[in-house]
Amino acid sequence: MTKKKAKEEFVKIKEGLEAEPKPKRERRTKAEMEAERDTLAQEPNPLLIPVLKMPFNLWATSQKIEELKLDDKEAFKLALPVTQLVEYYLPKIPAIGYVWVSLVLAIYGITQPRIKKIQKVRIERAEKKPKPEEQK
Repeated sequence: MTKKKAKEEFVKIKEGLEAEPKPKRERRTKAEMEAERDTLAQEPNPLLIPVLKMPFNLWATSQKIEELKLDDKEAFKLALPVTQLVEYYLPKIPAIGYVWVSLVLAIYGITQPRIKKIQKVRIERAEKKPKPEEQK
């Protein structure tokens, strides 16, 4: 296809798209919105709580600030809307999805203690290093 033909084809497609009427968004009543909300999960998925804690725990470890970690109440508060979003957008998570979650949890479980160990070793090394003033 030549550039000229490609451009003509593009113009036809563009004109066709512009000619299509845009669908109007229908307003829902308050009762409809409440009925839809009632179909969402009312309890968080317990598997999500440790998953939600992971990035905060890694953040706390990397910054050496334990207060950055999510506590159980905070993780629970986050887990409910995340559960609802997952159920809404991914109503049927394939089995392989759970395998990926398991992999992430396993990697986290292996990585977290090692990050702490690295920080501990660095601190010990820094304490053992002689200061420039002491070397003279």
